[in-house]
Amino acid sequence: AELRKGGVAEWQLSERTPPRPEIFDVTVNSGVAWVITPQMVKTKSDYAAARDLVGEAIVRSDTLGAGQWEISAEDCGPAATRGALLGFELARYRYRRAGAMPSAVGIGIAKAATQDAAVRGTAVNIARHLVNVPAAELTPGKYAKAVQALFKGYSSVKCEVWGPDRVVKERCGLLAAVGQAAVEGAHLVKISYAPAKAKGIRHVAFVGKGVTFDSGGLDIKPTD
Repeated sequence: AELRKGGVAEWQLSERTPPRPEIFDVTVNSGVAWVITPQMVKTKSDYAAARDLVGEAIVRSDTLGAGQWEISAEDCGPAATRGALLGFELARYRYRRAGAMPSAVGIGIAKAATQDAAVRGTAVNIARHLVNVPAAELTPGKYAKAVQALFKGYSSVKCEVWGPDRVVKERCGLLAAVGQAAVEGAHLVKISYAPAKAKGIRHVAFVGKGVTFDSGGLDIKPTD
């Protein structure tokens, strides 16, 4: 229905046989429209298929210079809708020009769903950007400052940073030893999240490592 409003001829939808029926583009009055049917991808869930197909459409349209996208979830279930919105957010990321990427307007989509996808996509893209920044630019100290800036202003989040001297003082010998391979010593970042209504809820701890001068595991992971 949305495509017909945009001026798509009936034959463009009923008579065309694209090589990939799950994703193809048609010309409309306002530009180019991508028709995506995640249900046709049998090897993935509707959520994953919609996420990947919308991401592919964004990348393939990158040269068109679109300022804004309209996303309609007509005939899509909740899972596919969430996947499509997240796929758009993830595909917007570019290392050198993230701020110049287009925005999106959801047609017939709840505002809460759009906001949720924006939050999730932003979080993933921040992690991707930190991975992509060269080691000479993202030192342990700069990483710690970036994390502190990220959570600044959140009353429920506390960010504590241990510098090289504190790492040694706390007897984190292995971390300190690894840090000796770099010009700048190792740092430890502790993020504590304590929402106001968290009484009676068990504590959960996540422990991870970030070796800023070694990305050896990055290129051995599958691209899908």
